[in-house]
Amino acid sequence: MAQVPEIELKDILLSNSSFGPNEITFILTKVCNDYSQFPNLKEVTGVLESQLERTPAASVRLGVCQYMIGNYETAIATLENAYGGALAYF
Repeated sequence: MAQVPEIELKDILLSNSSFGPNEITFILTKVCNDYSQFPNLKEVTGVLESQLERTPAASVRLGVCQYMIGNYETAIATLENAYGGALAYF
């Protein structure tokens, strides 16, 4: 039986793939079940914050990450400046 490679937080958050409720649930579950993943979440948040030219989709990813690590006010500001889609409003 072929082994399926484990999906990393970085793969989801730094890629250009779709990002929605399923991905957010996956990230939350992964961090809650393995708290050693929290530093990875903080690292990805830093990478997204350091991007000078951020796409609207990357802004939503950043806002979600900021919210997950507890930077609520920053997350609100980031999401308010995102593209205005349903996920950003939620």
